[in-house]
Amino acid sequence: MSGSRCKEKAKELLKKEWVMAFVILLIYSAIMTGLGTITGGIGSLLLGSCLLIAVYNVFINAYHGKKYEVTDMLEGWNEGLSNRICLSLLKNVFIVLWSLLFIIPGVVKSYSYFLAEFISRKHPEMTATECITESRKIMNGHKWELFEFQFSFIGWYLLGVITCGIAYIWVLPYVMQATVIYVEENIYKVNKDETLKVEVISE
Repeated sequence: MSGSRCKEKAKELLKKEWVMAFVILLIYSAIMTGLGTITGGIGSLLLGSCLLIAVYNVFINAYHGKKYEVTDMLEGWNEGLSNRICLSLLKNVFIVLWSLLFIIPGVVKSYSYFLAEFISRKHPEMTATECITESRKIMNGHKWELFEFQFSFIGWYLLGVITCGIAYIWVLPYVMQATVIYVEENIYKVNKDETLKVEVISE
């Protein structure tokens, strides 16, 4: 599915649901901020992947015909919880360590690990290292492609700045939904039916 078609599909889905979609992202942001404030950042570091998966549940379900429901954030919450806590910690540690070399390696690795939560969502039994390794394999050859797609929203982000953040009420759900559709259709979907070959991460 082309990037433009993914964007059009996202607009179609959000046409009457953008308020609820924004509320879901607002809940996610509030929880992450609250955890970060109360625990000095440790809570958000440990539960970041769990909460991101909760958001993906809503936007992926919406793509497959469901309404945007807050309750979908709790879907499979306790499945593989320890694996997802480890995933959040390990993923962030790796990105930080790569960023210490220079900002560009950190950005590249963040795209290498982009699918880790998608994989954990569908395979909660997989360990953190298995999800990261599988993400690296699938994202091989797709990192720049995804970067270009996400960069194409730069004008929308500038609109948010110009309107003192007001436009973000629509922009953020739009970007999230379009990205989920793009990843599902063009990157992850083409690989998800293949047998997952798990190997120990080499970093």
